[in-house]
Amino acid sequence: MTHEGSAPQANRDLCELSQRLSTLLDSDPAKAVREARQIDVNSSERLAAMSVLAAILVDGGAATQQQDAIEEGLELFRAVYAEVPKPSVAYDLANALVAVGGSPPQGSEWIDHQERTRKQRAEARQLYWRVAQDETAAEEFRTQAWTDIANLFSHSYRLGEAHDARLAALHIDPSNGVAAALAAPFDDPPPLFAMFNVLKADFILARDLAWRATSEAAWPTTGRFADTLDYAIYGPDASALVLAHRTALDLFDKIAATVNHYFELGQAPNKIYFGRMRRESSGKKAATKPLTSAVEKAIRGGAYALYGLMELAEDYDSENGILRPQKNFVSPTKCSGHFESRGPRFR
Repeated sequence: MTHEGSAPQANRDLCELSQRLSTLLDSDPAKAVREARQIDVNSSERLAAMSVLAAILVDGGAATQQQDAIEEGLELFRAVYAEVPKPSVAYDLANALVAVGGSPPQGSEWIDHQERTRKQRAEARQLYWRVAQDETAAEEFRTQAWTDIANLFSHSYRLGEAHDARLAALHIDPSNGVAAALAAPFDDPPPLFAMFNVLKADFILARDLAWRATSEAAWPTTGRFADTLDYAIYGPDASALVLAHRTALDLFDKIAATVNHYFELGQAPNKIYFGRMRRESSGKKAATKPLTSAVEKAIRGGAYALYGLMELAEDYDSENGILRPQKNFVSPTKCSGHFESRGPRFR
């Protein structure tokens, strides 16, 4: 479609064309793409024409699964952004990059998709971030950029960051319905974030204690210890290793409390333990006890990883579980250069 006449008239014609094609996207996106391809991008309004064409190609291509149209629109947006690096164009370019990659599938193909689209998603995050942080940009672009980067975070299971991004979007525009709807479930149970903070803090402490316990210089031995003639090791480094192990084991119970809260398993917070949170309390043997109804409902509802956690709990708590020795923790002793179990020294 060739635009003739004065610049104002060309602007009006292009604006009307953009509105008509945008409306056509809802009813017949394939036709919108076909008609958009007739736009003359060598007209007096070259950049504006390229932007309109790119927008229709990306949106129409996504709606009709025409990958070539999306990629063509992406390259047009790149060309426009190279000449006019405005926030609005950066936002459009980011959307095109996301559209090229598509939504991540469920199941085992998720990781393949994430690896395949890694570069496009990284570039899209950078562009959204640039728009979101630009206080000179229009609020509509900033709040949408925060919302869209939140979606990218969510697709990569960066859920805490996704929540923060949605709150940032709402701070700019409280009427942002998408951000409000998705942020609401996280606003209702703030204790969940406190629980994750505690879990991370305890894990970091246990890791640091264990790491430093391997260094003889980390804790200088300023006292003397008697030889108990049983090859046992005493000292601040050995005690640090014991504390690291106990802190790690305590994390299991805190994980149980977090799971109980999030999945609403209904157990009293002060009476839940990792090894006993998954099965009905009955007179049956542990091997035949059924899952609690709340746990089974959560797993059947899609939380399949919860079943793995239940299996881990069995290995940890059952008398013959492969991880039971970790629960029945004993003091480390040294024999022939190795730490070995020498009996139930601590309970």
